[in-house]
Amino acid sequence: MAGFNLQELMSQAKRQYESLQKKMQETIVEGSAGGGSVTVKMDGSKQIHDGRNAWRYGNSRHLVIE
Repeated sequence: MAGFNLQELMSQAKRQYESLQKKMQETIVEGSAGGGSVTVKMDGSKQIHDGRNAWRYGNSRHLVIE
């Protein structure tokens, strides 16, 4: 019976995690609200790339129109 190599399994998991993180950062999603009055494009790092009436979080954790 072949031995179980935990270190190799952990290395493989780390590589997969890093690959998924990179894909998430490169993925851009778009959302809108108010019948299209607010539209935002954001990446996996939660950075806003484009938007009409783009939103950001204020210090009080409420959404604020910029």
